[in-house]
Amino acid sequence: MLEVYMTRNHFPNSKKKFSFRSHSTKIYTQEEFVDLIANAHTTLTKPDVIAVFSEMERQFNHILENGDGVKLFMGSFHPGASGTAEEADDHFSPKPRTSKNADKKNHKISLLFEPDETFRKKLISIPFKFLGFTKICTAIIHFIRPVDTAKVDKISPSDFVEIKGSYLKLDPNDTNQGVFLSKLHDSKEYRLNEYTRCTRVTITARIPPDIQAGEYYIFARSKDFGTSNHFSIKISD
Repeated sequence: MLEVYMTRNHFPNSKKKFSFRSHSTKIYTQEEFVDLIANAHTTLTKPDVIAVFSEMERQFNHILENGDGVKLFMGSFHPGASGTAEEADDHFSPKPRTSKNADKKNHKISLLFEPDETFRKKLISIPFKFLGFTKICTAIIHFIRPVDTAKVDKISPSDFVEIKGSYLKLDPNDTNQGVFLSKLHDSKEYRLNEYTRCTRVTITARIPPDIQAGEYYIFARSKDFGTSNHFSIKISD
């Protein structure tokens, strides 16, 4: 379900006093998506679907490694460069997000997506729940993915993960703040202690190396924006 909420604009050049934001309450993992296809009453078995996805991933990575894009039924994927420079002869030099110099330059190459026109039109009529005006900006996690794009959506202990959302900025040196994991049916919390990026919309942090495999909730907690929604993830060996 898409949840839509309203927040106040705090930028001095904003043309309107308020803006609409949103997040999805459920993000399907690749494993869950494979199960949906395998259980769709076709002749495809789960091993068949996994094999197709594995080859699709291999071909997709090969296309991106060559700097090319690919158009699929839902839209087009392609790499795109962004960043700024002080001088016209400055070189474009993107840094890995885990690099010590990652915050010193904003040069990056991202995976961009342009939806197909058919899907763009369908988005107009999807159901949503309007939550109303949010007086206090609250941290919200939209999705989480491994920094290592070769792992797709598989997260393991010691992996660096990128958490995308809104109002996520926090002080990683304050142990009362940070990103935390908790078991689905357990109140014990496990804090992520290593951070390489911490902005209003992105946190890059490392999953504890000694965490056990299993299903967890992941959430952010900060002094200014409180505790975010609990986003479910699976940590694999």
